[in-house]
Amino acid sequence: MIQEFVNYMQFNRGYSEGTCDGYRRDLHAFVAWLREYGRCQRWSQLTADDVDDYVTDMSTNGVAAATIKRRVSAIRTLLTWQRQMRMRDDNPAQYVSTPKKWKRLPVTIDGDAITAPVYDKRIDETTRAMIAIMAETGMRISEVLAINWADIDREANAIRVHGKGKKERTVYYGRWTSAYISKHHMSDSATMFTMTNRNARHHVHMALSRHTANRDGSCHQLRHSFACELTKNGVDLLTIATLMGHESTQTTEIYAQASASQIKAKYEQLKPMYDGRK
Repeated sequence: MIQEFVNYMQFNRGYSEGTCDGYRRDLHAFVAWLREYGRCQRWSQLTADDVDDYVTDMSTNGVAAATIKRRVSAIRTLLTWQRQMRMRDDNPAQYVSTPKKWKRLPVTIDGDAITAPVYDKRIDETTRAMIAIMAETGMRISEVLAINWADIDREANAIRVHGKGKKERTVYYGRWTSAYISKHHMSDSATMFTMTNRNARHHVHMALSRHTANRDGSCHQLRHSFACELTKNGVDLLTIATLMGHESTQTTEIYAQASASQIKAKYEQLKPMYDGRK
């Protein structure tokens, strides 16, 4: 059942490999819990009490609110799919409440720590290009790996993005990406990159960690950095949401909060200069 659902989400709904792997892990964790506590053995027998007790058990055992929310979302999505496939008449997880998730401010990467790996010749050209594209467009790594050469409009410096749920949008790139495209656009391959999602994430992380102070850095931090930079430069939330592929500006508002937090932090650094003045 789980594999059938995951296949549907990946091949019919266009969800990324990483997202589908997450669904699979979370659903198997729930099934393992059901078995451990002698609960129902079939999805068709699942009740709201089963899901509610699962939430309670996770909360009692200190599972993070974000993890609980994600796992319940996976269960709810599978049950919604079952209804669509006429395998059941209800969704017992629909109204199950979860602990409130504390929204952490997004972690970003300083501009110098992004620029450095792009010019670092010790890092392979493919990895440098992926970093450049994510930094200049805010694309997800799964979207970068899905770029076809036919998706690129070199005159407009634009890329047609195949986003989550097969939704398309247009993003615009800068000189780093333009240089790579100009060099490789005659490639025989239909796609710009042939690396797997897992390998791409690893290569980008290793490249960024060379140049960040805490030896860290990820694909999603590049995406966060892009959005925060736009916010700091006065770009409105609707435009940022459109470029990022967010369905609602509510998702994008976290970047405005991050920018405000960064401004306050810079002010706090300056305060000692003025506190001593009369």
